Amino acid sequence: MELVELRTTSLAEAMFDKLELPRPVYHVHMLEQGGYRAQIEFHHTRERYNASARRTKLLSHTCVSREAAMDQAADQAITYMENNENKVLADYNYYRLQQEKQSCARLSDTLSERTKEVNQRNQTIIQMTKEASNYLEEVHAASDKIHGLAATALDPAASLSLSTLKQTILAIQDSLVALQSTTAAARASLEEKGMYSEDDVAQPTYDGLSDEETDEDCHQDMDDDYAHYVRSP
Repeated sequence: MELVELRTTSLAEAMFDKLELPRPVYHVHMLEQGGYRAQIEFHHTRERYNASARRTKLLSHTCVSREAAMDQAADQAITYMENNENKVLADYNYYRLQQEKQSCARLSDTLSERTKEVNQRNQTIIQMTKEASNYLEEVHAASDKIHGLAATALDPAASLSLSTLKQTILAIQDSLVALQSTTAAARASLEEKGMYSEDDVAQPTYDGLSDEETDEDCHQDMDDDYAHYVRSP
C-alpha cells in the first residue's frame, strides 16, 4: 500500500477553495547567505475579498528549498485562519481512519450481539407470560372447584349422604393437591430462569394424606365427624 502525502500548499489551497476564497499567492526569494524565504498573500474573509481590500501577507522562516519555504508559509496561513477566523482544516489521517473503521466494526458486532440477547430475553418474557397466564387459569379453575364443593358440603338445605360427603371432601383434597402441584411447577420454572429464590424457612405445603394415613383412616374420621354432626341439635 502506497501512502500519498499532500503538501501543505495543497492543503491551504483546498482550504481556501472550500471557503470560496481565491487561492493564496506565493513570492519566493533566495537569500544571499543561502536558503529561501516565501511570502504568502491571501484574503482571510469573503467580505475583505468583495471589498477589494489588501491581502494579508505572511513571511516564512528561512528554509533549505523553495518548496519547503512555500510549505512553511502555507502552514502559517493555515494557523492564521485558525487563530483569527476560527477556520480549522480537517486533517486526513489514513491510519486514524482505519482505526475508526475498526472501532465502528467492533461496535457494530457488539450491537449485533446485544440485539440477539435482547431478542432472546424478549422470547423468554413472552414464554413466561404465557406460563403465568396458564398458571392463573389453573389456579382460578381449582379455586372455583373448591369453592363449589365447599358450598355444596356446607349447604344446610342439602341432605347429603355420608358417601356423598366423603366424595366431596376427597374431591376438595384432590383440588388442593392439584393447586399445590401447579404452584410448585410455576416456582420451579421461575427458579430455572433465575427469577425466584426460596426463603431459608421452608413454606408448609399440602400434599394430601400423610404416609401413615390411609383412605380408610380418613373415611373413619369423616364417619365420626358426620355422626357427631347428625346428633348435634
